[in-house]
Amino acid sequence: MKSLLTDRKLELFKKGMLLLLVSVFLVGWAGCSPGAGTSTEKKQTAGLQTGPAPGIGARVGFAVGAAFENVSDAELESSLADFESIGVGWLRFDISWDIVQRDGPGKFDWSVFDRIVKATNSHHIKVLPNLVFTPKWARQPACADTFKCAPKDPAQFANFTAETARHFSPMGVEAWEIWSEPNIYGQWMPAPSVDLYTDLLKQCYIRIKQVDPKATVLNGGIAPAANSKLTIDPQDFLKGMYRDGARDYMDAVNYHPYSYPALPSNTANWNSWSKMGDLPDSIRSIMIDNGDGAKKIWATEFGAPTSGPAAFAAEDLQTYEIEDAIHQLARKPWLATLFIHTYKDSGTSKSNIENFFGVLRFDGSRKPAYYALKKLLANK
Repeated sequence: MKSLLTDRKLELFKKGMLLLLVSVFLVGWAGCSPGAGTSTEKKQTAGLQTGPAPGIGARVGFAVGAAFENVSDAELESSLADFESIGVGWLRFDISWDIVQRDGPGKFDWSVFDRIVKATNSHHIKVLPNLVFTPKWARQPACADTFKCAPKDPAQFANFTAETARHFSPMGVEAWEIWSEPNIYGQWMPAPSVDLYTDLLKQCYIRIKQVDPKATVLNGGIAPAANSKLTIDPQDFLKGMYRDGARDYMDAVNYHPYSYPALPSNTANWNSWSKMGDLPDSIRSIMIDNGDGAKKIWATEFGAPTSGPAAFAAEDLQTYEIEDAIHQLARKPWLATLFIHTYKDSGTSKSNIENFFGVLRFDGSRKPAYYALKKLLANK
């Protein structure tokens, strides 16, 4: 979904908006920039604001997708120990149906994910599994060549979610996300559909609650997007979910408030963070209008790239984005969690902006945002 966001921001850039925004950021934050070339943590964190409130780390996590599936035990252990050192309290990762039941509906293999959950438990970090992706035998015919294809039978996916909850609930897993970004083509093929997704969510909610009535079940995080043949605006998607009866089948509303290159605190009608709760027509206002204002919002992906083809990608800007988002989190009682996408860069090719969302570089070295986050969460 980051590529879709990039398209939107590049369009703004062509209109001259980004140059103005980046200039404001660099001027406004120059006095607290940690700098990319310093060599010690003391230098990296010089001038940054202190943590906004004790305990805020329990509401912050990393969203890593599939990044931990194939790392060595040593690297997994090192990463989770680093999570503890930073002070984050959550890990969001994919549990792929395409892996668990790759050989057919009668077989389940959770071994890849058992290792992650057990290691995470040893570091006292909560997990949010994102239940997603379709094995070849269960895909719709129109998109059978990709695991991002929607299930041809939502009941089969719901059965997978129930069995996964049955397997992992005894290991302490208490929260579940049903798919991710179902409002965009890149994650829900052959085309996003409010009706089909809401039906899927309802069936999964019922089946998971039968296994664990106390579980927290989230809708798939809704992505920032404009209405098109391939994408559905997040407010419109959520309104459609409520029309289809989703209110009683999600325990919170899950949204991805990517805002870069704007800061979260820069309120604007085009800023995806603002669309979460700072505008008259927002994710929050839609919840209230549907009698659902007692629920909270989970922001299960937020971040900014530090390199790639976009002119606004920069390490300093990533630092300011994350710092501002943490302070926003501390001020918004209706915002339950913030998951930073992501922990470590996934590549080095500058042709792909999605390689550069980590607070660690691909070689494992730490970006300025790493030190900023660690200082912000120091009072965890």
